Amino acid sequence: MSTVYTKPTWIRVVVTGISVDPGNVPAEAEIPQVPFKGVIRRARAVVTAGGATQIAMEVREAAGATGLGVALSYALTPTAIDSLEEVMYQVAPNTPVERWGALIVSLVTNNAAAQTVSVSFDIQPLV
Repeated sequence: MSTVYTKPTWIRVVVTGISVDPGNVPAEAEIPQVPFKGVIRRARAVVTAGGATQIAMEVREAAGATGLGVALSYALTPTAIDSLEEVMYQVAPNTPVERWGALIVSLVTNNAAAQTVSVSFDIQPLV
C-alpha cells in the first residue's frame, strides 16, 4: 500500500524597477504570467530608490478596475508592505487556451519626486 502526499504549488512573482511618477499620481504596472485563477498568499512592496517613506498599493484584476475588481488594497503606510493574505482573484486569460493572465498593481508614494518600487506576490494557482 502506498501513501500519496500532495502539497499546493506556489508561485512567486517578482517585478522590480516599477517607476512611480511624482506628485502622488497612481502608477499602474502589469504583473504578467500569473495563474488566471489563484489565491494571493503574500503581498510585498518596497521603495527601492527615490527616498519615499510611505507607499500605498492596490492589486487589480484589470486596468483601471474599481470596487469588486480590486483584489487587495493597502492605504499609505510608513513601512514597506509585507502582508500575509488569503485573497482569491480571477483575471482574463491571455488566450482562450492559456491558464495565464496578468494582474495590475497600482502604486502611490508620499514623495513628490520620481520613485522606483519593487513588488512580489506568493500565489497559489487554483487551476
